[in-house]
Amino acid sequence: MRFTSALFALAAATLSLASDPSDCSTTSKEKTGSDFKLTEQADNANVASLSKIFTAAGKKVSVADVFNDGNHQMTTDSSGRKLWQHTSDFNDEDTTKWVPQGITSTADALDAGTYEGINGWIVSWHRDDDKSVRITFVNRADDGYRHALLVYPHASDNFREVPVHAGGIMWYGNTLWVLDTYNGIRVFDLTNIWQVGDGNGVGKVSSGVYSAAGYKYVIPQIRWYKWSSSFEFRHSYMALDRTTTPDSLIVGEYQTSTSLPIRLVRYELDYTTRRLKTDSSGVSKAIWAYCVNIERMQGAVSANGKFYLSRSNGASKGDLWAWVPGGSAKQNAGFYPRSPEDLSYDKRNGGRLYTVTEAEGVRYIINSAVSSPSSWAGISLLSLGFVALLYVVEKLFFVQPLPKGVPFIREPPGATRFSLKTRWAYMTDCANLHKEAYEKYLEKGQAVVVPGVGFRKELILPPSSYKWINSYDDNQLSACHAFADYDQIIHSLGNDIYLLDPWQGTTVKNELNPSLDNLMDALNDEVGVAFDTYLGTAPGEWVEVNIFEVMKKVIAQANSRFTIGLPLCRNQEYLQTSLELNEQFITSAGTGLASPGVLRPFTTRLAAIPLRLNLRKLRNLVRPIYEQRLEYLKRPRTDPDPNEPRDHFQIMLGYAQRERQHELGDLMNITTRLATANFGSMHQSAFLMTNLILNILGSEKEFNTVSVLREELERVANSDGNPDTWTKAKMAKIVRGDSVQRETLRLHSFGGRALLRKALTDGIITDTGIEIPKGCIFSVLSYAVQTSESKYEQANKFDPFRFSRVREQKQQQQNQQVGNKEGGAAGPPLTFVSTSMDYLAFSNGRHACPGRFLIDFEIKMAMAYLLGNYDLELPAEYKGERPPTVWMTEAQFPPKEARMRVRRREKV
Repeated sequence: MRFTSALFALAAATLSLASDPSDCSTTSKEKTGSDFKLTEQADNANVASLSKIFTAAGKKVSVADVFNDGNHQMTTDSSGRKLWQHTSDFNDEDTTKWVPQGITSTADALDAGTYEGINGWIVSWHRDDDKSVRITFVNRADDGYRHALLVYPHASDNFREVPVHAGGIMWYGNTLWVLDTYNGIRVFDLTNIWQVGDGNGVGKVSSGVYSAAGYKYVIPQIRWYKWSSSFEFRHSYMALDRTTTPDSLIVGEYQTSTSLPIRLVRYELDYTTRRLKTDSSGVSKAIWAYCVNIERMQGAVSANGKFYLSRSNGASKGDLWAWVPGGSAKQNAGFYPRSPEDLSYDKRNGGRLYTVTEAEGVRYIINSAVSSPSSWAGISLLSLGFVALLYVVEKLFFVQPLPKGVPFIREPPGATRFSLKTRWAYMTDCANLHKEAYEKYLEKGQAVVVPGVGFRKELILPPSSYKWINSYDDNQLSACHAFADYDQIIHSLGNDIYLLDPWQGTTVKNELNPSLDNLMDALNDEVGVAFDTYLGTAPGEWVEVNIFEVMKKVIAQANSRFTIGLPLCRNQEYLQTSLELNEQFITSAGTGLASPGVLRPFTTRLAAIPLRLNLRKLRNLVRPIYEQRLEYLKRPRTDPDPNEPRDHFQIMLGYAQRERQHELGDLMNITTRLATANFGSMHQSAFLMTNLILNILGSEKEFNTVSVLREELERVANSDGNPDTWTKAKMAKIVRGDSVQRETLRLHSFGGRALLRKALTDGIITDTGIEIPKGCIFSVLSYAVQTSESKYEQANKFDPFRFSRVREQKQQQQNQQVGNKEGGAAGPPLTFVSTSMDYLAFSNGRHACPGRFLIDFEIKMAMAYLLGNYDLELPAEYKGERPPTVWMTEAQFPPKEARMRVRRREKV
């Protein structure tokens, strides 16, 4: 017993040591994030009082005012580094009174990269005695700069200096975050910048007169995040990471010895409030913490899972490190001049790193490319050699079947591969590359080969071959096999049955679509609940929200109501897991396609590790519902339980019982099919809804779009005297809203191609005489057709009522013809769900998207609820124009950082 007790004591001590957040000597360097806590303190009410004083005096100014009021000038050396002013009457280069520390930029403030039309940096300086902090606004348009003083409003009519080191700063929306080394984070209000007199004191001089140690402007502290854990943490540097969802904040420690803990932590940010995410007690707990153990780290940024770290080396040059958690950090010794400090990341121009240096005489702002460190050149050369070897193997053993004699876009006659220049055009300007292919070859009835992801070459057939493609059965030209090749699920999931036998989609077409009227009330209810949850129900002030973040959550919740029903459709863990799976399906497929064939099984499986882990998590969340639903299936089909749900999940289980009995008992199989169905219904719908709102608001000035849609939606909703209920018949009356949907998808469909097919046999010859070899995958261009001037007038312009005008005119003509007792053809359908050779967003023929009817109803309900219950507008800095979509090769994504202003409407 004594020996057992000793073992338990030893185990307990070991466990305690391993979980100690301050112990970085353990084998595992990852710490429990929730041990690191910041508590939000109440906002400083004195800011509002002082704001009234300065506003009344006409002394409240904007951020742009300060940027445009530069009174000092930076210069640029031969290496492109920015130097502070050093003249006979002013010297920031060598001053010992002030020391530069932190850096942030307008790229942190807003995803667009500019703020109030300004492209600039903000730099923090601490006074040598750490009793005051000044902030420098550097306008990159002319390198002019102006200092301002940070102040703490300690009374309703007075303020004082802020005594912190300010080792790291972050600009986030209309707030500036500044580190207080042992006490946490102070947040300053950039909507309240005040102009003061030129006296030497700090604070109130007399009634209505203020000064700030000679500085013209002051910025007040509005709130404080107080360090609340029982152990010490040194807040030395900080950075914003916009590549995570949601946005997150990185904070790290500077230490001169690894005998002390050197940790990085990550906190989640709420983009809607520009605050840390907190619990009901106002406590923000880190979601990740890690012992990095690199001495003298002065800055850290994270982007797309990769960290860049700066390190100072006394009087020697500084280092830049690259690191992925769990791996070894790679050092670029001497990359920076002496004494580099804080880091900031800018995604523009391929990714840029900004830092400042603090040593007198060598004080710079340094702007460097993320990929530029020269000491990584050796790695690059090794990689190049490895790629060359892979290329040889690829050519010998992984030949992609293509027909002979088809021209390669932008290559000389007889070419069988693409030049690097054409590959680069595919990666950076695919829309124009496809447009050229369409106009030069396809529109004239000729096939062409264009570049694809990684090493791929894509055969594209002309519009004249559309009917020929749809005339072949699936045993010869298979859409399922083509998608299985592209999605790479044989490697990511270990089985391609989910696409080769996609019965989860067949059930939508055959069983769900015919009963859509029965789902209307539940779907409409969930749309309202979701919007109320994420946008609020109380009328009042305008709030600014990230459109994509809101829409993907609303769509996920609404979709889940008809896929799996209550209560899982409101379970945040289920919804978040489903959303993560959507991204992971794309990541694993993209990784596989971009890899050489010889590596594809390995790279795809590696990229799919998070996917498989989340599928197991989803399985565990679904298990109780699955077991409950199986009980319903035990009843005779002739005597069903009246309480049996009729959502998609139950329909899937019923189909499996009848047609795929070997799959019914395999919960992992059922879960994977559910996840693939969720991808189809959630992912594209969230993109569509985001672009739809941006297009509506962006076209408001010219077309009065919001008012036109509100009038139609309210009129149709009330057409049967029951405005809270939607039916198929009522949906069919929404013509202008339908046009907005169709026009949005015409211009902003996710992919640029359609009608994908894989030849399963030899001897297939196209209508233009091209012999398609077995294994060849081909497709047609959709985006290029949908934006062709030969098909649509002003094809690249968003015209919300482009299709409704035609439909309304035809309806008017039909009414006149009926009145005159004449017949008349209605012409081709131009609805959101109708497909044609000029509108391929849902593909065409028997493989057209089976869920498009459900998506149609969902989007119309969402549009009706949103416009009926909220006022919407774009932020002022957008100047009435929607941000453009983001192209990644041939895929088009909505701008995921785009925002809108929202206000709940008063009920009449």
